[in-house]
Amino acid sequence: MSTTASAMPSLALGYTLTGSDKYSSVSETTIVGYRNQQWTNGTGTGNIDMGIVYTGYIASGERLNFNFTTMPKKVWDETIDLNFTSTLIAGPLNDPSNYSSPQRGIKAMLLTNNWKGSLENSSQIESWFPSSGVPRLNLHATGHYAFTNLFNGESGNISINPQSTWAMTDLIGKTPIYDGATTTYNYELTITAENFTNVIGTGGYSIWNDHGPTNPWSGNLPRIPYELILVGVTG
Repeated sequence: MSTTASAMPSLALGYTLTGSDKYSSVSETTIVGYRNQQWTNGTGTGNIDMGIVYTGYIASGERLNFNFTTMPKKVWDETIDLNFTSTLIAGPLNDPSNYSSPQRGIKAMLLTNNWKGSLENSSQIESWFPSSGVPRLNLHATGHYAFTNLFNGESGNISINPQSTWAMTDLIGKTPIYDGATTTYNYELTITAENFTNVIGTGGYSIWNDHGPTNPWSGNLPRIPYELILVGVTG
């Protein structure tokens, strides 16, 4: 069975300011970004041929590794391994013209920290947690095989607070590299969860892993629900 892909990236932010006095009111509204792009099936600029989404939980202190050479995906009734990497021909990593097919692997990526604080009176989260102890996700490109191309050769280390999102879109694309001939490897990302502060809740119970019939926090596990979606061009 043949499969085609398309995507409509949408990343825009707007705001409205309203001011008033006893005689009149004024308002300012603006929006910046784009909402109407259409990426069609293909392998060039503004094209994609595959998308993948991961959802799940990451525990306090855990690490999840994403290898762009082999990303299992179920398509209809089959499981296939997606490979978003390219081979380096010559020259610097940040020049897409130096890559062989598929050239521009990742066109868009979005990572969300969905932790809502499955706690009693979750609106008080900020008062419970010191700023260093909020359940955060971190996105890294570190280690020998790190996908530093995504961050212009840097390591990322992007911190994502609860109910927050990091996203990127790139019409041309960011390319993971796996090239044994030149021993150039640039294809892994890591998501980590910061170690959560051990906060004491109602009744003097720890809010994490403290089970008991009278404990209001019973069953509240130290983990973060996350969502990762990406679209791009596979090899």
